[in-house]
Amino acid sequence: MSEIREWLSRYSAFFESLDTTKLEQCDQLFDQQIRFKDPFNNVKGIEAVKRIFSHMFHVCDYCQFEVTNSCGHEYLGYIHWKFHYTVKGSGKSRTIVGISQLKFNPQGEVTEHIDYWDSAEYIYEKLPLIGRLLIWIRKRYLQAV
Repeated sequence: MSEIREWLSRYSAFFESLDTTKLEQCDQLFDQQIRFKDPFNNVKGIEAVKRIFSHMFHVCDYCQFEVTNSCGHEYLGYIHWKFHYTVKGSGKSRTIVGISQLKFNPQGEVTEHIDYWDSAEYIYEKLPLIGRLLIWIRKRYLQAV
């Protein structure tokens, strides 16, 4: 099914160009009852997804998705991405690497978007105190395996 490649390409282009002016394009890409899940959110509905993206732009001075690969079959697709960002006031550029599982309906709208990425590695380990503890636990665990 070549439609999945077209849908993934359109979706990837949307994410790579996402900014506050493009949030209304969500209406053209998402099913109204979309389910969106990541390590911090689990919401249903297009307005809830827009709020998540708006919050992202509110807390970041800079944020940009880079889609590095995609694949799919029938109505299921995956995109591999890097999220480059700078939290407001921090001045530190960071990158999160992850994969999104996407389910499409026959009209090519996304009905489900589930992100998979390691929140401990990319967020919690960067925090003072708890970050050091998590790094120590990770190293200890890796040595034991």
